[in-house]
Amino acid sequence: MTVTDTHTEALSFFQDFIIAAEQRHRQTGTLYGTKPAELLPAARLNLPPPVAVQVVNLALHDVCHGSRHWSFKSAEEKLIVQLARRHLPYTAEDAREIVGRLARYPNPAVLPTRALLTSLLVGLGRDMLLSSARSELEALASALGHHTWADARKLHSFVAELLHDGPSGLHLDADVWGARVLPLLDTLSEPVQSAWTNLLLHCASASGNTPTKAWLTEAQTRMDALGDEHFLPLATTWLAQAVPGGRAVPPAEQAVPARHPDLYAARNADLLRGLAWVSGLVPDAHLAAVLGDLALAGYRKVSGHGPRSVKVAGACVAALQRLPGLLGAGQLLRVAQGVQQPSYRASLDRVIEDIAQRLGLSREDLEEIGVPTFDLTDVGQRDVLLGDTTAEVRADGRTVQLTWRNEKGQPVKTVPARVKREFAAELKDLKASAKALEKVLGAQRDRLDGLMMLDRTWTFDTWRDRYLDHPVVGVLARRLLWTIDGRSVLWHQGVLRDQGGEDVTPSPSAEVKLWHPVLAPLEEVRAWRERLEDWQMVQPFKQAHREVYLLTDAERATRVYSNRFAAHVVRQHQFNALCAARGWRNSLRLMVDDEYPRPPGNYLNTVCAPSTGSKASATSTGRIRTRRGRTCVWSPIRCVSTVWTPRGIPRMRAEGVWADLALPESGGTGPAGGRAAAGAERSVAGCRPVRGGRVRGERPDMAGWRAAGAVPAVLAALQLRGSGRDGADPPGGAGPAAATPEDRGTV
Repeated sequence: MTVTDTHTEALSFFQDFIIAAEQRHRQTGTLYGTKPAELLPAARLNLPPPVAVQVVNLALHDVCHGSRHWSFKSAEEKLIVQLARRHLPYTAEDAREIVGRLARYPNPAVLPTRALLTSLLVGLGRDMLLSSARSELEALASALGHHTWADARKLHSFVAELLHDGPSGLHLDADVWGARVLPLLDTLSEPVQSAWTNLLLHCASASGNTPTKAWLTEAQTRMDALGDEHFLPLATTWLAQAVPGGRAVPPAEQAVPARHPDLYAARNADLLRGLAWVSGLVPDAHLAAVLGDLALAGYRKVSGHGPRSVKVAGACVAALQRLPGLLGAGQLLRVAQGVQQPSYRASLDRVIEDIAQRLGLSREDLEEIGVPTFDLTDVGQRDVLLGDTTAEVRADGRTVQLTWRNEKGQPVKTVPARVKREFAAELKDLKASAKALEKVLGAQRDRLDGLMMLDRTWTFDTWRDRYLDHPVVGVLARRLLWTIDGRSVLWHQGVLRDQGGEDVTPSPSAEVKLWHPVLAPLEEVRAWRERLEDWQMVQPFKQAHREVYLLTDAERATRVYSNRFAAHVVRQHQFNALCAARGWRNSLRLMVDDEYPRPPGNYLNTVCAPSTGSKASATSTGRIRTRRGRTCVWSPIRCVSTVWTPRGIPRMRAEGVWADLALPESGGTGPAGGRAAAGAERSVAGCRPVRGGRVRGERPDMAGWRAAGAVPAVLAALQLRGSGRDGADPPGGAGPAAATPEDRGTV
């Protein structure tokens, strides 16, 4: 059969197929799900192989460029898939034409791309296909790389594997991670490269949420062949390269550019998952810190995509959970504090609870004794001798400094050249340790700030071991005020001192807890502020200078609600971010809620204070107006209520919740009508009052409602229920205020 005869027969067949499809479409109205055998007899579909190749080209051209109904394309794609299953005699020109047409289509993943590429591989072989259509395949890979949905990622990995020429069958996509680690393979010696590649091949086979025993056994065998002396530096380096930061890889350097430069390719994510599982078999503090960083990076949201890679983050969590003792617990606690998504945080909490139960500890005790020490020899200090040069690590509560001294003890501004040359590995580990220490200090600072809302106490000996003399936590604890047997103290010049500067020597069984200004008289708060200034001490977070919120006489009279926030404007998206940082639940109001207000009593925004046994519900059941990026909430009923559990809660715990719900405007008129404290920081949510009269953009009926007194509370009517004395400090107060005995106790 000549080429002309082949083309003529193919064209005739395709015309018959289209005619049959049009008749079927007129009868049924659609061709979706219609198989080729339902349109033409089986004998007609049994085409000679050369004719089938031409039909595939014609059908693909019509799918990509035709203007028929979309269901016609569905029938044509089924025809292509059916013909592509046969062993067809493609030529190099056919390969270039088919792959090029796929690459030029806006979304090749919706076409039968996988079936066509597989058919080309069977008909031509890999070498012939690459030699004839490599440039078209690279263009196809680039087109697929701009799509992040599952089918596109799988096709993208398939094409990348087809184009890959890596060693010993190891396939890595040159994404943000692959482009960094691929050159590292060439720096290894041949035996190490062979053993490392063998282990990576096993890591690439990882699947599921947790590894099986057989998989871990095989991994351990391959790790033994590599040796711990090679595995630790290689695993630490390769995993650290997956944490975004440093030099970004330009899209031009990525063989298969992703839609977002910080996303992992599907194949690389599988390999990272396996490598994280393997790393959980080696108890090493530095490697555990890298796993914690990678878990945080995996959970972190990427704009327009969601979490970077839950798969990789979950593998790191599983590896940390497998580590013995407290080695992984400290990193998991740090990850849990840095994750904001409720579902992921809940799963992390379950893992931490499992570890605590395994060790026979409570969650609170695990958080306190699970803090790593980073080999610090004293509180916030570590000296490392490298030759005749001394490296000094110093932590001051906010930053970690790495300084140098020469053999004479004189400070050196930069790292000595001899240290860089002779102690390169030790220098790298020292810098990594200092960086990890700074991250842990930040996590502990947030944890201690959260303790301000809790009524946790310790005996003096326990507190001294876990806080005051702890090499890491002591950096923060020695800058905070504590209450020992009812007497407020602060660490200064090696001893505990009270506000008058007198030394305090507690008994081993003395009760210790964090000092809170809401429970202290005004004179004591002022005295400590002056003492901190005299001693030139900067606290890790606001404690002595913390704003407190006390009840007004009107609120004591009403007992169950407050109108402080009536008609206030809230930036709800910033408030939502605040809730996420606090671990609270919150729901944003949409513009459609303006036309479809919910019935009174329905909660649109719910905020939960964790680990407090109480709930603060911020609700809005009225109408909304969006002006200049702000959402103004109007309601004829109480919109925000704070409902405490019947058993009551400590005052300082309530004060912490109210402080976040207060949202005063810096320097302006606060919700209670008084001036905010000088220097008070503007809250994240940026709540501000609506000035009297009709607000610009407000509907006339809204102004009428307010004038008639039908808006008693917008965003904060506070219902205080439960046992104990009068309610918690309502928001709106600023600066220290004397907490009377009647104010203390529970809400």
